[in-house]
Amino acid sequence: MKIKPTQIIVHRIEFQQKEREMLEGLNAAIIGSKIVTPFVEILKDVSAMASLVSIYLAYRYGEDVLDQMRETYQSAQEVLADGLKIAKNNKEIAKAAVGGIPIPFVGNLRQVYDVFDLIF
Repeated sequence: MKIKPTQIIVHRIEFQQKEREMLEGLNAAIIGSKIVTPFVEILKDVSAMASLVSIYLAYRYGEDVLDQMRETYQSAQEVLADGLKIAKNNKEIAKAAVGGIPIPFVGNLRQVYDVFDLIF
């Protein structure tokens, strides 16, 4: 059988001003460490840094890059259309131009098929 307590004793620790200041500095250091440690881990990880840089560049220069990509895609489509016209007009020139070297095409699948059909 347990004996029930008859009294409660409270122990209280009080710090002087200097000790309080030291504990506040320690508390700030622990909080800073908890904030800085994940950031340092991100800096050490190459893929995380690449993601952060990509996000920043997309935010900063996104519209410019998209405009450039649109212009490049349109000019590539024009080159493909011109090449398709030339290939249709003269199959021998098209075959000689290819010479067995694979050419990257930009356009829909039907245009690529038409060019290969004419050349081969």
